Amino acid sequence: MSVLETEIMNFEGNSWTVRDASTGLICFGMTGSGKSSGPLRSIAMRYLELGYGGIVFCAKPDECATWIAYAREKSREKDIILLSRETFCFLDYEFSRPADSGGGQVENLVNLYLEIVNMGKDKRNSGGGNEEYWNNAVKQLLRNAITILQMAQQPINIENIHEIIVSAPSASSETVEEKGYCSNLLDVVIPREFCDTPEYQIAHTFFYEEFAYLDERTRSNTISSFSVAADSMQRGELARCFSAEQSTLQLEDLYRKGKIL
Repeated sequence: MSVLETEIMNFEGNSWTVRDASTGLICFGMTGSGKSSGPLRSIAMRYLELGYGGIVFCAKPDECATWIAYAREKSREKDIILLSRETFCFLDYEFSRPADSGGGQVENLVNLYLEIVNMGKDKRNSGGGNEEYWNNAVKQLLRNAITILQMAQQPINIENIHEIIVSAPSASSETVEEKGYCSNLLDVVIPREFCDTPEYQIAHTFFYEEFAYLDERTRSNTISSFSVAADSMQRGELARCFSAEQSTLQLEDLYRKGKIL
């Protein structure tokens, strides 16, 4: 029998299986009708009995404490993982995934980054005539910055991406080759075997010839478009957790070891 046909619970003769649970569950009821303390608690306790792991999104202030109590009741306290005590560099995680599942692809990293930093963006104020241009400009900037970090074998996180962008060569400086983090990676850190690759040549041309000589207003607007989007990820709890150089959280533990995040 397929594991999907395993019965989790039985509601008055109606078998509720792993397959059913995998396709989604929603519990309806008025406020205060006992959804959380009734059916949802019963299902949560059954999940814990079966050794399942997963992610609990804490919409209610007491949700975390509730699940810790559930886990304690079923002797699963050691399986609880608190995000406030972990770090998770989502860009580095995406980059390190196997190539056959999309890992290591710069374009995937660019799209993932933009998807996450734009989650809190007010969509009602979007759609201006120049928005597509600035979005594409930021994508090009990110694409080349991430490529440099990848070839230089540096941690791919928001802090390093930001450092490359703000230190990028500028024709307004005394010399375009003025050394900063960006130039140091391009000219010193990146191994010589990468210097003949198309990816390196594109990144080198972009930062030393295109971006360096870009009109100052256009350049500053492009950097600003990146900085505004990245601002929330560079401070406080979001920076501590998601901009760390190394991840302590292993997402695979949720399904391989039954951990509960």
